[in-house]
Amino acid sequence: MTAIDDVATGQLRWNVKESFREYVRELPDGEEKWTAEVGGITDGDLVFPAVAVSLDAETAVPPTFKFGGGVRFTGYRGMLRVDIKDPWIEVGEAETSLTADTAPPGVPPRRTVIATVPGRPAVVEGGACVWHPESTALTAAGAALLGSVYQPGTEAAGFSFEVLPA
Repeated sequence: MTAIDDVATGQLRWNVKESFREYVRELPDGEEKWTAEVGGITDGDLVFPAVAVSLDAETAVPPTFKFGGGVRFTGYRGMLRVDIKDPWIEVGEAETSLTADTAPPGVPPRRTVIATVPGRPAVVEGGACVWHPESTALTAAGAALLGSVYQPGTEAAGFSFEVLPA
C-alpha cells in the first residue's frame, strides 16, 4: 500500500450517542463544550472539518479520513469527563471504525476505537467519498469511554460525511 496524506475538504457530523448527550445536558452541572478552534456544534450536531485523507494508491479507496475538532462532556463536579478529539474514519475490509483521541489535555494522544459500522464508503464521481450510515455500534472501549453504562455492541449515533481529497 502506498499511502498519500492529502489535505481534504468536507466534514464529519457525528453525535456520539444521543442518549449520552441528553444525560449530560440534564445534569445540574452537565456541560457539552467545543474545545477546538475548528468545527463546532451546528444545529445540535457535532461538526468536525476534514483535515486529511490517507489514500491507498493501489485501491483508490481512502482507508483513513481525518477530521479536526474536539468536544468535552463534563458533570458531577468533574467526576464525569469525556474528551473526544480529532476523530478519524478508518476503513477496513469488512467494517469501518470511528476512532478519536480520547486523552485529557496534557496527556499524550490516545486513539480509541469508539464505534464500528459494517461496510465501507464509496468513491463517487469527482473523487468525493460520501457516506451516511444510520447507526454505529459501540466497541468495548467506546462503551467504557461513556462510563460503562452501555454494553459493547449498543447502537450509537450514525454519522455522515462527505470528503473531497485536495
